[in-house]
Amino acid sequence: EVINGAIEKDVTIGVLPFGSGNDVSRSLHVFEKTDAELADMIMNPKVRDLDTGLYNGRTFSMFISFGIVTAIIQNYIKMKGAGRSAYPRAVIKAVLHHKPKQYHIRLPDREWDCNADFIAVMSVPTGGGGLYLDRDGIDNDGQFELVIINHQTRRRLFANALALFKGKLNQQKNVDNIPVTDWIEITLPEDKMIGTMDGELLDFDNDVRLTMSKKIKVLY
Repeated sequence: EVINGAIEKDVTIGVLPFGSGNDVSRSLHVFEKTDAELADMIMNPKVRDLDTGLYNGRTFSMFISFGIVTAIIQNYIKMKGAGRSAYPRAVIKAVLHHKPKQYHIRLPDREWDCNADFIAVMSVPTGGGGLYLDRDGIDNDGQFELVIINHQTRRRLFANALALFKGKLNQQKNVDNIPVTDWIEITLPEDKMIGTMDGELLDFDNDVRLTMSKKIKVLY
């Protein structure tokens, strides 16, 4: 919401390593700063650009995703207060009950159908608090990265989840990483399908169009 309010104004944003913004702070290498270093970042600011995307008039700074991650987030919300075991348990439950879905992808130069466990359009390398979905992603290169986990078997999906925790998802043979320089359209298998935008659960229309938006100024 801060970015949506600031996108039309000539302001610089400071992202602190707390809450849903922590994947942006990791990408900016702010996450590992001490309190003293954070104070210095504010008092002696260095500024650079950060890519953003646009969906249905709303700006996002990290990712939009569909598929198994939505189920993981829903499970995790229900398990809050369960301690450190909550997130792994949410993942296991999601994998055990997951069913892949059919999507239609359109880019400026091609289009195709895919049977996928997960689709994400990323502007930063990580999601879920530091899990590498796109290790080679750069947050100010003027493009998205499309990440697709193509469905094979449930066993392969467990292997994908393990690779994700190890930071090796992009090495999996059923995972595609595709640069998107202008726009992408995704036809979802159902209208009002629940997906995530920067970690927030939202209902998406059947046809999703994402475009590159303005760069914003951020402290680092």
